[in-house]
Amino acid sequence: MALWVKICGVRRLQDVEAVRASGADAIGFNLVPASPRFIPEAALGPLFDAARDLERVAVVADRSQVELFELLERFAFDRVQLHGHESAELLANLDARFYKAVRIADAADVARAQSMPGERVLVDASVPGMLGGSGRQLDVALLPGLVAARRVVLAGGLTPDNVSAAVRAVRPFGVDVASGVETAPGEKDAARVRAFVAAARGA
Repeated sequence: MALWVKICGVRRLQDVEAVRASGADAIGFNLVPASPRFIPEAALGPLFDAARDLERVAVVADRSQVELFELLERFAFDRVQLHGHESAELLANLDARFYKAVRIADAADVARAQSMPGERVLVDASVPGMLGGSGRQLDVALLPGLVAARRVVLAGGLTPDNVSAAVRAVRPFGVDVASGVETAPGEKDAARVRAFVAAARGA
């Protein structure tokens, strides 16, 4: 199975084009107001339309089930990445478009990731006070059992320089990058986006 590659936190039309040109599978739009990569829904329309040939992923945090489905009525996202403190019970009431992001610091966090319903689970570094996008790497030695059981999307501190080694070490279903291909939060570097996708796939 080909490695799934997502470029996350896109806020500019030229960056949508960079993601498309890179050959990535998916693009992420961050709808979490506290994030430096936040894009309000009022500004999302042109980017969402421009990305229609990519898998479009909404990144959200701590919305209710009703609010999540209302979002999908406004924008037909292919996937929704839940990056807050969502429970396994909430996930169980959602469909296959939804998957949980779990911050990993130790084996207990891995067990929590394993307990989350859904086909996919994203793992990111656990950094106090941050829901994600910290640029920190997690301890991949914690992941083999989870990767054997689930479609794991690896995030956290990935760059064009280290993604190849990370993919070889973890063998995840996919990889997800935001800060590792940026010049500033929400501003992608087209050359780094291309290099990231090439390095990830080359692994």
